[in-house]
Amino acid sequence: MRSFYLYLLLLCSYSEINAQKQDNIWMYGQKSTISIAQTTSIIFNQDSFRTEITNFEGAFSSTSSSICSPSGNLAFYSNGINIYNNKGFIMDNGDTINGPANDYWFNNEPFGYGGGYFTIPMSYDTNIYYLMHSKLYYDPIAVRQGFRDIMYSKVDMSLNNGLGRVVEKNVILMSDIRFERSCAVKHGNGRDWWYIVPHDLKPYYYRFLITPEGVQGPYEQYDPNKLIDSTKGSNHISKFSPDGKKFIHYHATLGVWVYDFDRCTGEVSNPIHIPFPTPLPFTGGWSGYNFEVSPNSRFLYIVVQGFTQIIQYDLLADDIPASGLTVSTYDGFVHWGGQATVFGMIQLAPNGKIYIEAGSCDLLHVINHPNLLGTSCDVVQRAIQLPTWNLASLPYFPNYRLYDLPASPCDTLGIDTPISTIQQPDIPLVEGLLYPNPAQEQASLYLPGWQGAGRVTITDALGRVVLEQVVSRDRTTFQVRNWPSGVYAVLVWKEGRLVAAEQLVVQQ
Repeated sequence: MRSFYLYLLLLCSYSEINAQKQDNIWMYGQKSTISIAQTTSIIFNQDSFRTEITNFEGAFSSTSSSICSPSGNLAFYSNGINIYNNKGFIMDNGDTINGPANDYWFNNEPFGYGGGYFTIPMSYDTNIYYLMHSKLYYDPIAVRQGFRDIMYSKVDMSLNNGLGRVVEKNVILMSDIRFERSCAVKHGNGRDWWYIVPHDLKPYYYRFLITPEGVQGPYEQYDPNKLIDSTKGSNHISKFSPDGKKFIHYHATLGVWVYDFDRCTGEVSNPIHIPFPTPLPFTGGWSGYNFEVSPNSRFLYIVVQGFTQIIQYDLLADDIPASGLTVSTYDGFVHWGGQATVFGMIQLAPNGKIYIEAGSCDLLHVINHPNLLGTSCDVVQRAIQLPTWNLASLPYFPNYRLYDLPASPCDTLGIDTPISTIQQPDIPLVEGLLYPNPAQEQASLYLPGWQGAGRVTITDALGRVVLEQVVSRDRTTFQVRNWPSGVYAVLVWKEGRLVAAEQLVVQQ
């Protein structure tokens, strides 16, 4: 019989993945004159999700942000105009986020107004949240120049009987400057956050540090390699890999830069440029405007060729630009509302899948197995039909399940990856067999009597996913020759439940 210690070792990754659920609910929809059913809640639960039509206030344009408590209950959401509580009404002092500028864009432009817009929870106090946002000026001259104010608003959920109050609003961090879409990542100390803002027309990245004392910065980093194209608008995206080791900057006309990122200093280094394939058929000159990284931080998915192709790159390859594989090409389908269902905004979900909005309609594409190489990742176009339409309103979430950086100079606070809410699986574990074990080149998992489809997830001692693979028969083999020596948890899932857990030792 397995000891409790072995259960603890094998299930720590399971508990880590499921303990922090701040991105558990996505608020999704389209601005409308209809008084109800303007929004859909997409609620994730391990491998699956469900949708609920709501009568909440605040229809969405191209800006959407929501945040849950660590247990996965909706705390609040925003459409870029107001902040709404979990009952669907404007939060106390949550009106006029960004002032009148966003109101103008929401009511006068078909695609409203987007930008780096997301929420950062504070680990030192689970009631405190920072909503990061930006105001785009609506003066006609400034609009053509794309000037913005970078701002934040602070929410305290302990007030108003748990409905929250905005205690600081529209606090300007930088003003009257052109910026691109921003992103955030947990500091290596496991508590603070780095907030990164790329300049649109200059070779600079700006970073802010969010701590219990407030927002510090800006700190400036000059990078002569930064992509600049003054002829196009700032439809460019930056994000981090889930493990926080890579900062990736997607420029809609010039390609993608992949940087190493230091979670202690907040600085980027060692840039690698991935050029777009040519020609660019889209008449606006944009190849696309989004990307995502697989849950195991190995595969980069970028949209190219005028929003019509998805290319996968291996971030562990010796030559990353040469590793590109086309994993999906738009099939030409046009929604009955007239929308070409190309590849738009992309977001990694808590269930390990990547969802892609298909333009202004009620459909989503999905990458079912983003940790797998090539077309095995399984891109399915228009896989999801939602009960309400959207307007490019897929939200962005930083990785809330990233914790401290062990053995680093900045891991000084004693905050460790939590091992909490450890529980037995829903059904008794299948007795599996791993062989050889220890392994050097490859290992096989034998599951006697296995029937149906499932998946195996293998994580390292820090809970990082190193492999995810479909299980459809009683024997599954995987390569381990490039894995560092150590102890790995092999977790087998079926219908969203953990059904087998084994320990694999890799010795190189």
